Amino acid sequence: MERETGNVVPSILFFHIPLDEFQEAIDSQTSTILDGEMNEDVYCAPVSSGLFELILEQGSTTHIFNGHDRVNNLSILYKGLTMTYRTKTGPCSYHDKGLQGGTLITIKSGTNEIEVEHIYD
Repeated sequence: MERETGNVVPSILFFHIPLDEFQEAIDSQTSTILDGEMNEDVYCAPVSSGLFELILEQGSTTHIFNGHDRVNNLSILYKGLTMTYRTKTGPCSYHDKGLQGGTLITIKSGTNEIEVEHIYD
């Protein structure tokens, strides 16, 4: 559709394991922490897959959501892209009970603005 109309179609992406650029964003002096906290390291692939650069090149993705590191819930803005750890759900595996709950993602009608709220048990 984007090719036919010339309009950029906004998108969001969901991953389990964060891209290695999440750590790059944390280490960067140019990123902006929007909300949340880091309670453990970013556990990701040891090298970039090139996906992050492709996402930036396409220009349609505004947010990436990931899990994997269960006691992180940080949202960070890096190179115009918001990356967010979703709040851990479910009782299985390690976790900090104070960080257990869910993440509510609201897409505002008409503007495609995305609001992220972490909800805790």
